[in-house]
Amino acid sequence: MQPPVGIVRPDTSMRWPPIRLGLDVPTVAGSLAIAVGITVLFGWLLGLDVLKSIIPGLLTMKVNTALAFVLLGTGLFLSARAGTARDRRLATLPVAAALILAALVGSQYLIGRDLGIDQWLFHEAPGQVGTIHPNRMSPMTVICFLLVGTGIILATVRRGARVVQALLLGALLLAALNVLDFLFHANTPSMLAAYTQMALVTSVTMIALSIGTVALLPASGLLEGLVGRSDSARLARRLMVVSLVVPVVLAWLRLQGEALGLYGTRYGVGLMVLGTFVLLAFMIVRSSRSSERIEIARQAATEERDRFFDVSIDLLATATSGGYFVRLNPAWTAVLGYELDELKSRPFVEFVHPDDLAATNLEVARQIDEGKTVLNFQNRYRHRDGSYRWLEWTSSPSAEGALLYAVARDITDRKLKEERLRAPAVALARRRAEALDRIESTIERGAFGPVYQPIVDLSTGAAVGYEALTRFTDGYRPDEMFATALECGLGIKLETATLAAALDAARHLPPRTWLSLNVSPALLADVETLSAALELGARPLVLEITEHEIIEAYAPLREAVLRLGPDVRLAVDDVGAGAANFNHLVELRPDFVKIDVSLVRGVDTDLSRQAVVAGILHFAAAAHCEVIAEGIETEAELATVRELGVTFGQGYRLGRPAPAETWLHAGGPLHQPFAVGPTLRVERRAAVREVIHREADLTG
Repeated sequence: MQPPVGIVRPDTSMRWPPIRLGLDVPTVAGSLAIAVGITVLFGWLLGLDVLKSIIPGLLTMKVNTALAFVLLGTGLFLSARAGTARDRRLATLPVAAALILAALVGSQYLIGRDLGIDQWLFHEAPGQVGTIHPNRMSPMTVICFLLVGTGIILATVRRGARVVQALLLGALLLAALNVLDFLFHANTPSMLAAYTQMALVTSVTMIALSIGTVALLPASGLLEGLVGRSDSARLARRLMVVSLVVPVVLAWLRLQGEALGLYGTRYGVGLMVLGTFVLLAFMIVRSSRSSERIEIARQAATEERDRFFDVSIDLLATATSGGYFVRLNPAWTAVLGYELDELKSRPFVEFVHPDDLAATNLEVARQIDEGKTVLNFQNRYRHRDGSYRWLEWTSSPSAEGALLYAVARDITDRKLKEERLRAPAVALARRRAEALDRIESTIERGAFGPVYQPIVDLSTGAAVGYEALTRFTDGYRPDEMFATALECGLGIKLETATLAAALDAARHLPPRTWLSLNVSPALLADVETLSAALELGARPLVLEITEHEIIEAYAPLREAVLRLGPDVRLAVDDVGAGAANFNHLVELRPDFVKIDVSLVRGVDTDLSRQAVVAGILHFAAAAHCEVIAEGIETEAELATVRELGVTFGQGYRLGRPAPAETWLHAGGPLHQPFAVGPTLRVERRAAVREVIHREADLTG
């Protein structure tokens, strides 16, 4: 069965951890070989037999043997420390040199010729004990070097672990045979009597090198049952020690008894067999009891685990790297409605919501490939009724990556609560996104146009100016559109676009009239942007401060008014609608004061409104401002504000907003020039400068 999409089967050939028997075995073995080789080389250099044999009175180690040990030990040491492929390749160089040296020495036995490499460093006199060819390593030593050297190279480059184990086992057996020959004082077999013998120190060092090389390998094949921390591995190691030590000890005791004349050869053999049987039987019985205790404990742990597995309210699962559940607890049926066999019969990704499939496959593959533990991963699983349940997972792979152990929890109710809590914010974000798109589209399409409402001199009935108002072709109210743009961060962009349209169309207004434009405090403070927009104006301009946003600081606005120059006038809109508007009058010293429509509406019948209007007129006279009454809709309102002394008026009674061309061809009273004289304008600018300088002195 193929694994589900996105799940990759891992390469488990190197999953077994390297053997570490309490020590860094390869490093220790390599260091030992280097130390022995160097010690022997110094013995040859100084002519000291005790250093050549390490153990006084025994066969000496040959020069080439010592040199090969130094090379192999160096290669093993470097292999143990290698962290990259380059380091591993570097570690094979001294090993290759040792193999070449051993092969050259061994070739002399095959071709029957002396190549002159035995005594190339140091000379050994003929007739030494156990030596046929002076300073030439024995055939068994040559074979062991070839086996161990080849094993180190293959283990270092991580190729053919089982072949390496077989090579090293052969070297171990040959070296161990030589050690046993020494222990039992055995005679050399006739087929080897014509060759140099292997020294005891050579055999012991070869055994150490073989064991060190074995420790580089993954724990598989012949070593699979001996390494690790499991009870079975510990038991196997004990039996291995007994199987090695007991026969040697019994054989030695038998030979000692025969040497003392206690019994003959046949009786000694019988005693050795009996002793071997007794000791091995004892170890078997002990191991059996130990295995029984281990099995009982394992069964108890399994039963405890199964009980927990069955009663847990969480969803517990074991799955293969191929994508199938192999074990599930009953909670799965309670949450998803499927029988356990149904869930195990199909790849688990078939139950995953399509929108979560890619993320699920990615997390599974990450566990298998990288051995990563997944925490708090969420996805949706299909219920038997067709709905989906939210699950939150914690999952971890097995050591070899073949299985995944997971626990999941049903978080559907929690997700629904979170969605309900997020719903207002999501809806708000959606509305803002829609508004942003609408504003940007309106600006890009130019889906708006200006209309103009006349501002009339109430004493003559002549139009002296026009206020530009924006109308949106999509039918949106202007105040809502500008407020939305401000919330979306597009307020200035929309304002400048509508100002440009108003200034462009104002070319068709009657001449010798001013143009009144609504600007926000933010745009007024941005003098560069505003100046660029006002360059299109070809007539006197009045800027009306709108109420779309709060004015937090007046100093930047006063600075902006001065920088715009005397040809641009300032008006405060909606005076009387709130206390903030009166602050604008005091702080900004405007040229025009526009009385809010709430005061004009019904002013003909309300003495309170008349009193407020009279107060504004009194302030305006003292501040040298002109007053404009907004929202005049009836003849009575018009007559009242005229009687109160209001100079200019604006409203449906005087003229509804219309395109510029309408006013150009409307005819009517003679249009009057701008009504404020230059002397008053200079006085107001001087007053603004005085306020700015006074604030600078206080802050300085």
